[in-house]
Amino acid sequence: MNRIIISLVLLLMSTSAFACTVPMMGPEFDKLIKVERIAKNQFKATVSKDADGLYYGAEATVEYYPANSEHRFGEYSKRVHLKEKGSSYVFTFELKKIEGYIPFLQVFWYPEQCCLCGAYGKSNDLKIE
Repeated sequence: MNRIIISLVLLLMSTSAFACTVPMMGPEFDKLIKVERIAKNQFKATVSKDADGLYYGAEATVEYYPANSEHRFGEYSKRVHLKEKGSSYVFTFELKKIEGYIPFLQVFWYPEQCCLCGAYGKSNDLKIE
């Protein structure tokens, strides 16, 4: 009986060791996102499909954070649809002004399978009129 319990505990401990606790992020991922203005409040983004070996798909959202905040954590978000073009995702999106908030584009690159770490990248703040 003790062998079964010990085996079960070891199995569960080793499985949890492979789980992701913190996704990767930083300037090396931020630089994979290029955003340019193409009209008044319309933007075109180009995002690399491969982020440090993560090429299993991605998700992009426009995030709005309070202008008076020290941190860029979005309070409002809008998902944008990615379109594949060669080795990148290329897509356009339009922004609405939310008084007192600053938008930026955030991208999450998916890991190969569940529970492994993906990666986040953030664009510079986007200026809207």
